[in-house]
Amino acid sequence: MLTKFMKKIISLPVLAHIALAVITMSWFQWAKGKLDASYAASLHPVDYLTGQTRFSGEMIKGYYATMSDAGTLKVYVTTQLIDFGFILGFLGIGLFVCTLIARHDRKRLVLCHAGEPKHLRRLAGNPLLYFRGFEIRTDHIRTGTITG
Repeated sequence: MLTKFMKKIISLPVLAHIALAVITMSWFQWAKGKLDASYAASLHPVDYLTGQTRFSGEMIKGYYATMSDAGTLKVYVTTQLIDFGFILGFLGIGLFVCTLIARHDRKRLVLCHAGEPKHLRRLAGNPLLYFRGFEIRTDHIRTGTITG
């Protein structure tokens, strides 16, 4: 199902794909601006990065107590909802911008079947991948069975 979805995205008309990439980048920037403003308005006691990377229950309770005392805890709840929009924009960039780049570079991708060395023949359909003159080698792969 995911493969069908990705194929649909990659098969979009180029202008539609570009438009979606621009829209998601704009959404991301807009959501980031709203998120930063809401985070500041909530009077969260530490910066955004620290607040998102500290997982001590006591510290988080202290943050919430500080905002509750300041009367801005409801603003912080709104901030968390805006954060979901920010994450959605980030996912959109990953989806539409990255697939647009991949779509553009797909024309330069050449897939060659690996006939040598001999041990690669045992790997059914194992290709060597050439991309802009760089070779991703697969000759370090070992075949066999895992026992034990």
